[in-house]
Amino acid sequence: EVNFGRIMREDFQAHRDELIISTKAGYTMWEGPYGDWGSRKYLVASLDQSLRRMGLEYVDIFYHHRPDPDTPLEETMRALDHVVRQGKALYAAISNYPAERAADAMAILRDLGTPCLIHQPRYSLFERTPEQGLL
Repeated sequence: EVNFGRIMREDFQAHRDELIISTKAGYTMWEGPYGDWGSRKYLVASLDQSLRRMGLEYVDIFYHHRPDPDTPLEETMRALDHVVRQGKALYAAISNYPAERAADAMAILRDLGTPCLIHQPRYSLFERTPEQGLL
């Protein structure tokens, strides 16, 4: 992110409005109880740190990288809604959610007024589970 930020400033700043920049959160960023997964504290802090490293005021898309088994889904989706409403991200997205959790996450976001722009599941010739419930 630091290198991307430097390249962005030096070479692409004039084209920022033409670019779609995204980032994800959900894996370990620091030690301790709020250093990964999907708590509000973690997601907001993770995005703030990413923005600082990239030297940006906002990203176009902010993904929650994976479902959190310990944090209520509503807390995670409210955190995504929060960063969109703050203007730190233009759109919310999820990644690697199983079909049922993805549907629940999208419903929560829709009810909050922040639609889920993208769901990025693992899908390939070898990983076909999204076909059961997502396609």
